[in-house]
Amino acid sequence: MPSVFWGILILSALLLFAFLYWQNSSLTVSQYDIPLSGLPKEFDGCRIVHLSDLHNKRFGKRQKRLLTCVLARKPDYIVLTGDLADKRRTRDERFFPARELCEGLVKIAPVFAAMGNHETEKNRVEKMTAVLEACGVTVLADKTALLHKNGASLPVIGLADIAVSAERFGNRQGSFAHCTVLKELYHGAGEGCAILLSHRPHLVPIYRAAGVPLVLSGHAHGGQIRLPFIGGLLAPEQGLFPKYTSGVHKLGAVTMVISRGLGNSLFPFRIFNRPEVVCLQLKAKS
Repeated sequence: MPSVFWGILILSALLLFAFLYWQNSSLTVSQYDIPLSGLPKEFDGCRIVHLSDLHNKRFGKRQKRLLTCVLARKPDYIVLTGDLADKRRTRDERFFPARELCEGLVKIAPVFAAMGNHETEKNRVEKMTAVLEACGVTVLADKTALLHKNGASLPVIGLADIAVSAERFGNRQGSFAHCTVLKELYHGAGEGCAILLSHRPHLVPIYRAAGVPLVLSGHAHGGQIRLPFIGGLLAPEQGLFPKYTSGVHKLGAVTMVISRGLGNSLFPFRIFNRPEVVCLQLKAKS
């Protein structure tokens, strides 16, 4: 009888290990068509792969599994929305997992990146920026760049993490300053069709006020544990049963797409929430 008990216990442990490994290492792809008013006709059908929250995770040697997955999507552009590193686990500031990923991504398509709270809160923005730019990534921290396709252009805005404004002005004034910066960036981009890369999805009032038509975000890790028919369990700044953790959200004239991310931070496991590659296809809205 004891041998049967131990056999069941060991088998259960092995099955649990296999389940957790699959949940945290097996990539899933989410594909969305995104209609946008004012999108130049040349960008109709443009494919963008959106990755977020790597947190130092590796998907095979030199990120081979993740890069193969991205390549299969045949993107025109690739965007990264922060937390490539992890503030709790990053000791070597050469950022090898992020470097390996970006070295491969730039061979697939042009790459644009915004920073997240993990780079910002540990004062690693400059070092991470140097690493990414050395790979050929365009890093946008309160800056705007242009995507080009068949002679047309589309602005992409990268917003620095709100922790920068909060540290400079305090939390309340920091939010106001963050919104002001975004409005100025969007005004400078012509206030037409544009894409915003901003790490934190809960800043909905700021995104609504600025009016950038498409916001790409991450940070929430899909709620970490996803419950059937309910969604995410817990997310930073949103607490229990958060609203903004995954998928496409309509915020009036603004569309926000949230990546569930790739890695983990404080809580080491994802459950019913596999690492996600998001693929967007832009559509000209008539």
